[in-house]
Amino acid sequence: DMERAAAQLAGGGGMVEDIPVTGNDEISHLAEVFNDMKRKLVQIETMRRDFIAGISHELRTPLTSILGFVQGIQDGLVPKEEVPGALEIIQDETRRMISLTGEILDLVKLENGSSEMYIERFRVFEALTFIVGTLNINEKKPGLAVEMVCPNDLYIRADADRFRQIVLNLLSNAIKYTNPPGQVTIQVDRADDMIRFGVIDTGI
Repeated sequence: DMERAAAQLAGGGGMVEDIPVTGNDEISHLAEVFNDMKRKLVQIETMRRDFIAGISHELRTPLTSILGFVQGIQDGLVPKEEVPGALEIIQDETRRMISLTGEILDLVKLENGSSEMYIERFRVFEALTFIVGTLNINEKKPGLAVEMVCPNDLYIRADADRFRQIVLNLLSNAIKYTNPPGQVTIQVDRADDMIRFGVIDTGI
């Protein structure tokens, strides 16, 4: 049974049933380990498929936008006075794809253990102000309020780039799914010997 299940698992033969464990000897223990390994492999495969589907969706959106504007300009459907604005959108979407591919490479580095952390001391209020400024929220979603509740004198030791990436991801999602009039709040406070960060929104 174990040999057949292993061959089926190795061949990608779909769902593999657990091997019945009926004893308490070495073969039984091996069967339990095999079942556990099989379940973990199924979880990894599911995560891989979800990841590929998510990346495909995230890349398709800016690519569709870029293609639409480029074709519109080539076909003369975009008025000359609107071309600079269209080129700016194309530039923004291209930067978005570059950022996304960079995140994928970072994820690969984290998974294979080759990613390095650069720890430094920095002021949280200043870092958050910079992150919020890069999002251009007033231009992208007028009427959406972003509030920051953070002590001005709070410092932490962390990898500044990783910190910005985490907060930027959380904020981007909050802004994406919160329509005006609405509010996104970044809340930072001390909790014993830890610093607690929260991103709260009024969206879906």
